[in-house]
Amino acid sequence: MNLPTRDFRFYCGIDPGFSGAIAWMNATGSSVHVEDMPTTEKKGRVELCLPTLRGHFLRLCRLPDCALAIEDPHTRPGEGAERSMRFGKQLGYLEAFAFLKGLNYFLIAPNLWKGRLGLDGKDIAGANDRAAEEFERLYPEHKTLIHGPRGGILDGRMDALLICHFLRMCTGSETDRKFGKQSPEALAYCASGGGRSHGKRPMKSLRGYRNAPS
Repeated sequence: MNLPTRDFRFYCGIDPGFSGAIAWMNATGSSVHVEDMPTTEKKGRVELCLPTLRGHFLRLCRLPDCALAIEDPHTRPGEGAERSMRFGKQLGYLEAFAFLKGLNYFLIAPNLWKGRLGLDGKDIAGANDRAAEEFERLYPEHKTLIHGPRGGILDGRMDALLICHFLRMCTGSETDRKFGKQSPEALAYCASGGGRSHGKRPMKSLRGYRNAPS
């Protein structure tokens, strides 16, 4: 899997699902925003609210030089066929909007970004609590974004924001700051797909990358 190979000015992360969220932050992590996945009810079933979703993507298009990651879980154990079909349809809408709007986007498996950040999968007891603690440690001034009015963890928002953070850590400047410029650790991290390539090769993607129009 390939990841962003250069720095961007903004990073966006999407946790799909009806309880998911769309988040974005600037390159320094000082400006952070998140919106719940827009939904509506039709014939007694929850569905995406496409007009509101289109508005969110229009907002992302106005961000100069934005990289977008959409979480792409390939399997969802324990789910019935009907629910899996609805989730796949929703994921298709998200990718279609990203493609048609000309965004720089990547489809990223949850075990990839969670593994790189040292986080457990949701099937591990206490995983959400530990992920929330990590987000609050990284962005203490924005910790209220991942909690509801009664203090509970909003895991869709939290995951979307952590995906943004993951993209920031994949880029060259963050990798250099973490490991040291041109250090063996930084070069190994980049070679494994986790950061900027120090060679002059074109940016690639997971399936479905499209350059933004100039």
